[in-house]
Amino acid sequence: MSNCVYKIETPNGLYVGSCKSLKRRKQSHKNFINKKDYKIYRNNIDFTKYIFSVLEENIEDPLELRKREQHFIDELKPPLNSRAAHSTLTHKEYMKEYLTRRFNCDCGATPLTQNRARHFRSKKHETKIEEIKKIFQV
Repeated sequence: MSNCVYKIETPNGLYVGSCKSLKRRKQSHKNFINKKDYKIYRNNIDFTKYIFSVLEENIEDPLELRKREQHFIDELKPPLNSRAAHSTLTHKEYMKEYLTRRFNCDCGATPLTQNRARHFRSKKHETKIEEIKKIFQV
């Protein structure tokens, strides 16, 4: 199978990718887990529970392949994808968007994404989460 966009359904969520050869790409995912440095993954990941599916195939143009991968990332919103496949934004536009991006925390706050770790350590967050836990334990 040549030049395709694929998805991997795992117990931890969904991943979308693209490749020139799905057979080789499957093997590289398995090899990644079997590397000595990734022993923790090897012990905790059961590859038999992974479902590989082709979303679209026979896309000859490499740029179009990335665009189609990005289309599926935008559509399916897979939690395991950490990067965009293709972006029409300039670096300056991307950084402006990144620096102003916010996330909705369980405590009710909407801090900047770049401050996520600091927010989770804050007293305000800890206090609100404790209040929420008390409400739902009643």
